[in-house]
Amino acid sequence: MTNQQLSSLKRYAKSIREILRGGPTNVEQALAPSFKNLIDDLLPTLPTGSGLITIPEYSKPTIGRPDIALVRAGELPRAFI
Repeated sequence: MTNQQLSSLKRYAKSIREILRGGPTNVEQALAPSFKNLIDDLLPTLPTGSGLITIPEYSKPTIGRPDIALVRAGELPRAFI
């Protein structure tokens, strides 16, 4: 694991702890932005992550509504989280 990846995970863990201390009523909805930020931070550090962007709450009738879609500009989504 690189220092950048470790730093991203530490920021994510800190963010999650702070959010959960607030006692959100909808935990998934409260944590989603922090998770998206983590993915955005990690993508450039991965061999195939360069050029991918995250789209939250991607919606397409044939696949449902995944929390995050990974997309390259001008192409269909590559993966869903």
